[in-house]
Amino acid sequence: MRRLIALVLMAAVLRAAPLAAGPLEDGEALVLAGRLDEAVAVLTPYAPAGQAEEIRRLWALAQGRQGDLRAAAGHLDRLVTLDPANPRYRVELAVILSRLGQHERARFQFDQARGAGLPADVDRRVAAELAARAERQVWQRSLRFGLLPESNPARRTAAETVVIGGLPFTLAPLSRETPAVGLLLGGTLAALPQVAPNLRLRLGISADAKLYDAAVPDDTLLRAEALALWRTGPDRQLTFGVTASRRFLETLTAPGSPPIPEDQSWSRTWGLRLGQTGRLGPRTGYLVQLDREELRHDRLTGSDGTRWLLGLQLTHVARPGLSFRGLVTVERLDARLAAESGRTVTLTLGGSAPLAAGWWRGWT
Repeated sequence: MRRLIALVLMAAVLRAAPLAAGPLEDGEALVLAGRLDEAVAVLTPYAPAGQAEEIRRLWALAQGRQGDLRAAAGHLDRLVTLDPANPRYRVELAVILSRLGQHERARFQFDQARGAGLPADVDRRVAAELAARAERQVWQRSLRFGLLPESNPARRTAAETVVIGGLPFTLAPLSRETPAVGLLLGGTLAALPQVAPNLRLRLGISADAKLYDAAVPDDTLLRAEALALWRTGPDRQLTFGVTASRRFLETLTAPGSPPIPEDQSWSRTWGLRLGQTGRLGPRTGYLVQLDREELRHDRLTGSDGTRWLLGLQLTHVARPGLSFRGLVTVERLDARLAAESGRTVTLTLGGSAPLAAGWWRGWT
């Protein structure tokens, strides 16, 4: 069925193309005739005259390389870069990436294609195929990095003096607001064993480090989780389980001060998680998540207590290649000291756009 769809799309490309004879037309005709090896031999050395011919050549090569999925994915990835608004290439790429086991990339490309408004039957069929292949995924891994330009990453005061008990005190430079650009490095590894139809576990570990210069402390967070993932529909999933984390925060010293011991552990948590993901339509997805954590600090024990976090995230694909997201997080801490207790509401807005070879850029 997928091969028939590809040939129909290929025929549509041919009908829209000039009829003059040449290597490009010969290669396309060979693809339609099923003589794929001959088509690849004709199209590979062909030098297109412009972007329109390059798109036709790459599409024909992608169909001719169906026996080599990685090569076909490479051609389609290049097509998505050249013509990001065309959902046809993204759907084809999503299916091939899914067959290669790259389920996160496949889901991303398919969600982007949905931004163009796919026909309902195509949407349902491709969604079902991707979901079925994702059910066979046994490992999940990712790497991430980025630059973090921040005006006050350490959340310090901008004041130079404070008054305590009626007496003024001058704050040291390391205690005042300092802008910095940090480097974010992170990674995740998770096992996804299947325990029943539509039910699997997620046993994962992750690490994220924010590295700054000498004026701002480095911040490292290690996480572990054991979650149950229950698929309640093609685009809906319920998540519940336990989590734990350990945070390390660099302790800075002024010049000439005694060195700080090597152990820079700051806090640790353990808790429960309940969440659900789903869709409000072809272009919009949502995530609702509730965490209850027990928070313990190695030094500031007055801040120990129970922390509740409720988050709601919406992601909307405006068009293929451009998506926006909004996240509202409500945090409540019931600490030992009343002065450390309180509620925080955070609003985060951002977006993302894909790059080549599975990379993407984002902004917040």
